Amino acid sequence: MEIEKYKKIAKIIVVLIVFLLLIVFFILPKASDYKESGIGKNEEGISTDTPFDASNYDNGKLVQDYLNPTDDEIGAITQRYGVDNYVFNEQGLYVYAVNDDEENRLYTDVWPDTAFTNMVLKPDLDMYLIEVGQTYLVINLEKVTEKELKQYIKSIEDDFSRELYSRHSETLYRAVNEKNIIVDIQYYPNTSTAYIRYDYQNY
Repeated sequence: MEIEKYKKIAKIIVVLIVFLLLIVFFILPKASDYKESGIGKNEEGISTDTPFDASNYDNGKLVQDYLNPTDDEIGAITQRYGVDNYVFNEQGLYVYAVNDDEENRLYTDVWPDTAFTNMVLKPDLDMYLIEVGQTYLVINLEKVTEKELKQYIKSIEDDFSRELYSRHSETLYRAVNEKNIIVDIQYYPNTSTAYIRYDYQNY
């Protein structure tokens, strides 16, 4: 009888150990994943229950409004650039260069007032994202037609009168002006997007 009693106790102990192992290795990790993913949270700017990822909504635009970023977007920016490598100011997101091949640069979706942007003609088009470095300016455009881009080219071609060769088939116009500013305009008809890039190596 004593042996049977010990066998029952041993079975109970084994069941308890298996139960504890299940909790430690399966249930707790799942609960942790659920919490970290943010499932069930009402995320700002998102109308679904999909976990927030600032780089995955509105066609991959990292920040929806550069003059008014959300806490989640600031978190995504911090993850990408580091805590001390950026600042939001009255014009948008200013990122400091951390490598020799980078420049300090401003990201915004509102035409900024900088020395470089004052040297070129602002396009009267839907500007999706503007990036201003120390020697360059990139204007990303959405929902744009080739006709609209050609109208913009017409408005700048007197200043950028010396056309340059481009090996890219998407290039509509590439030229340089007397201040050694190069403009390169590329158009992607499949997505109705384009970009206008100005480079000024002597800036």
